[in-house]
Amino acid sequence: MNYKYIGDSGLRISSIAFGIQTFGWNTSEADAKMLMSQYHERGGNYSDAADSCNDGESGRILGNWMTESGNRNSSIVGTKVFFKTGSGPNDVGLSRKNICQTFPLPRS
Repeated sequence: MNYKYIGDSGLRISSIAFGIQTFGWNTSEADAKMLMSQYHERGGNYSDAADSCNDGESGRILGNWMTESGNRNSSIVGTKVFFKTGSGPNDVGLSRKNICQTFPLPRS
């Protein structure tokens, strides 16, 4: 696998990203975990996510895989936020509140 730096951050991500949009929609949790394991075994370390993917189901599956597989510290998740994810006035947009509410930091 080839890796690329993200700007001058020093962070290296695999040149092939793994999109998780279909997890929990037309890709079962079991199949998603199998695919993520195969991607990681081949050197992949970067998953592309979004707060609006399947009402958060895709991210939940990814988080479960990262924890269960022991790959939490070697995985990088890039995400997009903005779209409406709830009925409240702050459940949309790029505010700190919406981002932190949508993607709470996991406790180790």
